[in-house]
Amino acid sequence: MQSVNDLQTKAADTETSFLKGDITDVHQVMIAVEEASVAFELLMEIRNKLLDSYQQIIRMSV
Repeated sequence: MQSVNDLQTKAADTETSFLKGDITDVHQVMIAVEEASVAFELLMEIRNKLLDSYQQIIRMSV
């Protein structure tokens, strides 16, 4: 979770730098944002799979 947070922070910092004019390459900004987005989506899918597994275990034990 920490690495996902770090990627989101990096993306926000990159966007801020772009808006300030420190970075002129829009591709660099888009890559950082997309990396953060993909990492977050992966984290959510892992969470969903864990919850599904937990629910199945609970149903089996009842």
